[in-house]
Amino acid sequence: MRKSLKRRKIDFEEVISDSYSSQKLDSVEKPIKPIVFYLVFVIVALFSLLFLVRTLFFTVTLHDKYADKAHDNINQSAPIISPRGIIMDRNSIPLVENKAIFSVFLRLNEMMRNNEEEAVLDVSDKILGMDRGNVKKTLDETNPEDTTGIILSKNISRDQVIAIKSLNLKSILVENDYERNYKNPAFSHIVGYVGLVNKSDLSKDKNLVLNDLIGRSGLEAFYDKKLRGKNGEIITYYDALGNVIDISRTKEPIAGGDIKTTIDSDLQKYFYKRMLAGLNSLGRTSGVGIAINPQNGEVLALISFPSFDANNISPYLNDPSKPLFNRVVSGLYSPGSTIKPVHATAALAEGIVTP
Repeated sequence: MRKSLKRRKIDFEEVISDSYSSQKLDSVEKPIKPIVFYLVFVIVALFSLLFLVRTLFFTVTLHDKYADKAHDNINQSAPIISPRGIIMDRNSIPLVENKAIFSVFLRLNEMMRNNEEEAVLDVSDKILGMDRGNVKKTLDETNPEDTTGIILSKNISRDQVIAIKSLNLKSILVENDYERNYKNPAFSHIVGYVGLVNKSDLSKDKNLVLNDLIGRSGLEAFYDKKLRGKNGEIITYYDALGNVIDISRTKEPIAGGDIKTTIDSDLQKYFYKRMLAGLNSLGRTSGVGIAINPQNGEVLALISFPSFDANNISPYLNDPSKPLFNRVVSGLYSPGSTIKPVHATAALAEGIVTP
């Protein structure tokens, strides 16, 4: 039986010697240098090390952050802002109180998940009367990984509440809220005012959340931690398809502590009215007044002119007369003849003069 032979293709290089190919064909096979293998090994090792370091970084260092993000995809937590404490005079008469209002909150994750950005801009423009471009800029500059929700508008009317709720947008919530109501400009420099927290405030105090109010001046600022209270928490539960299953309040807010001052509100208002009339008669706008109980040092009244409306400080920010400046506690003035009894007492005590 004839046995068939399998033919193998022979390349040209296999039948030509290296010496001949180098002389006649200007081509020769050379072994790969060990340095090449070393470089390949180093590159692979570096990439492997980089991959390992990044894996450890994400799984260890950033574990809590991404675990929270994964949790938020299923259960979204939102703070319930606690009402601030009340500031009262010596007779427990409130100098500032919390006024119940409606506020519009935007949940950024829901807006992105349901593609509702255009609808949100329409609500801001057509219902809330906000500038569409400014709202768009705010949305673009807000990082959803750091911020779950923002306040679109505070103190909206009932008609606006009905109009917004009728749209059934998943990303916009209308919630019961409150704002500080300052009763009389006579108390503005004593009580001060509050404002929404900014990035600097959030970096300094981990207990603050984006929609918190923080004291900016006066007693509101000095006793801010006591007045602020503790926020509550509301959690929205979702299924695998992103549909809302349930909404529950897991932690109720705790109102801030009240503060009782030594101020006599009736004396403060009377002092303010009489001093304002006196300044007007002299054609002046600036001045200070303070009434102290000489027996114990209690401050009964404290007035700085010009004053301001603490419910809306925007018009006063660039006022050249500086109404936000508390001239009683921050101004520097020559003592005048009131210093003479002090000098006389010192001279008597040192025996420099006799009675």
